[in-house]
Amino acid sequence: MKKISNWSILGMAIGIIFAIGSFIRYYIIYQDLSEVVIGFSIGLLIFAVSFLYNKALSQEHTLDALEEYLVDKGGKK
Repeated sequence: MKKISNWSILGMAIGIIFAIGSFIRYYIIYQDLSEVVIGFSIGLLIFAVSFLYNKALSQEHTLDALEEYLVDKGGKK
């Protein structure tokens, strides 16, 4: 399993905390459904961006490893 970057973990945690906080604040305390949807969506978007950032990093590492392999293989001929 590939390691998740620290920035991705932080962003995912912030997104989850924001979504849960919005739910508690606007659904349980103030009973405002439109604010629940907005806050939960923002938290979900923060989580999704962090997840996609981690996927982009892992793809970059894969491309770097492939590039090094091709350079090494081409130099041995």
